[in-house]
Amino acid sequence: MARSKVAFRRSSNRSRRGSERRAYTAAMSAVGLAAAMAGLVVSRTRRGRQGAHGRNRGVVGRARRAVKEQAHHASARGRYVQGRARGILHRVTPHRSEHVPDAQLEDRVRSTMFRDPLIPKRDIQISATRGLITLDGHVRSARVAEEIERRARAIPDVESVRNLLVIGDGSL
Repeated sequence: MARSKVAFRRSSNRSRRGSERRAYTAAMSAVGLAAAMAGLVVSRTRRGRQGAHGRNRGVVGRARRAVKEQAHHASARGRYVQGRARGILHRVTPHRSEHVPDAQLEDRVRSTMFRDPLIPKRDIQISATRGLITLDGHVRSARVAEEIERRARAIPDVESVRNLLVIGDGSL
């Protein structure tokens, strides 16, 4: 009896017209895909029914494999985009190289600062401590003091500048 029902269903599907058969097939495929997605959500821990050699059979099995494959590709694409974003972020983020010794940073600031003949060399003391530059001494005007501070801040590896410059000629 069960055999005759299966034969009847097959024959009835064959007897349909072309457009009806396509609509029926599409509807059954949609039902199968929905069932596969529900099967993935509900019984994710169980492997479900399996045929020979561990393969799923039928529309549900094919839909489950298709969904798994799409999820795998989406995950791989997400990892790729994440890697690209990290690379871009790495390129635009300023990096401090190794810690620059204080004496080397101090020399770098002095050599950059005293290239300009308008900046008084003997009236300014420069010291460096872990990226902090301290400017101490006397200058003639506030404009010169601001220029010295601006130049010190522009040097690589300088974290901050403490400006202790006194405006005036230094003679009391």
